[in-house]
Amino acid sequence: MQNIAAENNLSETAFAVREGEVYRLRWFTPGGEVELCGHATLASAYVISHFYEPKQDTIRFDTKSGRLTVKKSDDLFTMDLPSFVLKQIPVTDQIIRALGG
Repeated sequence: MQNIAAENNLSETAFAVREGEVYRLRWFTPGGEVELCGHATLASAYVISHFYEPKQDTIRFDTKSGRLTVKKSDDLFTMDLPSFVLKQIPVTDQIIRALGG
């Protein structure tokens, strides 16, 4: 997959494989695999829903970022993205200087 992504030389190349009720989805750049790529996920859902499973209105992907669900409604696609737990970090003098403060 990495070699194909390098040959394509695009920001991300998506690879989807059906595994039971979901698709296994991975994304690669010319430099390596990435953990999340929203636009390639939506593009994959578009291809699956238009060319492989036209009756499917919900497509689920298992990824390195967890389960991603894309729902199709007419010509619109919506996707749930994973959430991350935020944690507070102290603002140091170095950070303030880096931001021009």
